[in-house]
Amino acid sequence: MARQDVTDAKLKHCIMCDRWTKEYKLKQHYCDPCWRVYRRQQNRIAKHRATLMEFYGNRCAICERDLTVLRSSTIHVDHDHSAAYNIRGILCLNCNSILGHARDKRHILEAAIKYLEVRQDRPLEEVLEEIAAAENPMDDLFIT
Repeated sequence: MARQDVTDAKLKHCIMCDRWTKEYKLKQHYCDPCWRVYRRQQNRIAKHRATLMEFYGNRCAICERDLTVLRSSTIHVDHDHSAAYNIRGILCLNCNSILGHARDKRHILEAAIKYLEVRQDRPLEEVLEEIAAAENPMDDLFIT
């Protein structure tokens, strides 16, 4: 879709239909028509939450945490965000957040895994010493 003039403060981007529109309520990520679809789907899913939890073994599909001991507000029915709203499984809040922050993009999650595999955690002092040495590579050549 062609980009709109996003400098117009009244325009907001709908994450469902990918349009720039003025038809939205404050703090809402969907235009009004998409918001109605979203709320309908959310209510439909909520009616079947207990059945879905049982079907998926009452465990988070990613970390396998027991969901029966969690508050209901921390249990999420994972779904795609297209108009189809296809169900993928049941997730705890933390695992659902991982997918949400990665925008359900596999390459972002794979990059995060690679980052964890390659990067070493080190004390701050060690990192600062490395930064100082890199900033002044000639310092050790001169006698002060």
